Amino acid sequence: MLNAGEVIPPHSVEVDVFFYVVKGKGTIVIGEEENSVIEGDIVVCPPTVEMSVKADQNREFSFLNVKTPSL
Repeated sequence: MLNAGEVIPPHSVEVDVFFYVVKGKGTIVIGEEENSVIEGDIVVCPPTVEMSVKADQNREFSFLNVKTPSL
C-alpha cells in the first residue's frame, strides 16, 4: 500500500510481473506507457522492462504486485 502521493521509483526485475489494484487510484508506468488505474484494474509488465508506481495525491493506493518465475 502507498499513502497519498507516494512513489515507487523506476526499477526492473528479471521475471514477469502483474499488478492488481485492490483500492484507490494511481499511476503505473510500464516502459514508456503510463496507465491511470483504479480498483479492479490489472497491468502486466514483462521481464526486464522498467516499471514505477505512484499513488493519487488524494487517497491511499492498495495493490497486489505478483512476480512469476521465468519458464
